[in-house]
Amino acid sequence: MRRAVVISVCVQVLAGCVSLPQDGDEALLLDAALEAELVLDGGSSRPPVGQPYRGPQCATSGPGWDGGAGMYLDGSDASVPPVGSGDGYGDDGNAGGGADPGFPIADAGMPEPQLPGPERAGDIVITEIMFDPKGRRDDAGEWIELWNASDGALSLEACVLDDGGTTPRKLTALLLEPGAFATIGRGADAGFLPDIVAPLTLTNTSDTVALLCDGIEIDRVSYDGGFVLKAGATLSLDPATSTSIDNDDPANWCSGVDDYGGDLGSPGLPNPSCTPSDAGVL
Repeated sequence: MRRAVVISVCVQVLAGCVSLPQDGDEALLLDAALEAELVLDGGSSRPPVGQPYRGPQCATSGPGWDGGAGMYLDGSDASVPPVGSGDGYGDDGNAGGGADPGFPIADAGMPEPQLPGPERAGDIVITEIMFDPKGRRDDAGEWIELWNASDGALSLEACVLDDGGTTPRKLTALLLEPGAFATIGRGADAGFLPDIVAPLTLTNTSDTVALLCDGIEIDRVSYDGGFVLKAGATLSLDPATSTSIDNDDPANWCSGVDDYGGDLGSPGLPNPSCTPSDAGVL
């Protein structure tokens, strides 16, 4: 009787992944029947001598398929039908391929989705420029401020900052929420912690700053002697004129007035309205 059980179980093992006896004499007898190191899954499926055999580990293709019964051999519902053809190497879109259904590999080889960026002029507006700091050196204290004027979150991943240098400054993939500000500093210590650090360079008397995303110019500001230029104070755009058209007019800019650590401005915050009294002196 025991010999018949062993022969029957070995036939099932050769046919596929099955649930084998867990305890008792049949499991011990099966140990003896597997002395030839039976392997079905690419590695040894034989337990140490004296321990019950738990069945082959079909690890690459999930529970075994019963074929005619429409059920997995562990009793669970078969949600994936058996594949009718294939060579067992995943060419049917399954992890295991062939007639043994595998589990699809999610997102295998798929690129990461890119967050939406600015697409039109005025989606993001340049609202503040620190061109000549006094509280620290230029290579640490220069910075500009951007404002998301759109009604959606925008990523700066595909954007560059053109400060008139030979190479535009690539920006990091910062996500800017609607109505939020972002600061781009020349150094990490600008009197505050900038959201992005980029090697921008601004002159004290005239310069141009432009934001381009995917080759589209989103905003540009060119300042010169027609603007109120004060050392140690930012060029601050009046919040009532925060558009990519209105910020071309020098009359809509004034000097920053709020101290942020030795210089005047409001990095990362809404600008105060421009009035004649805004001419702060350090």
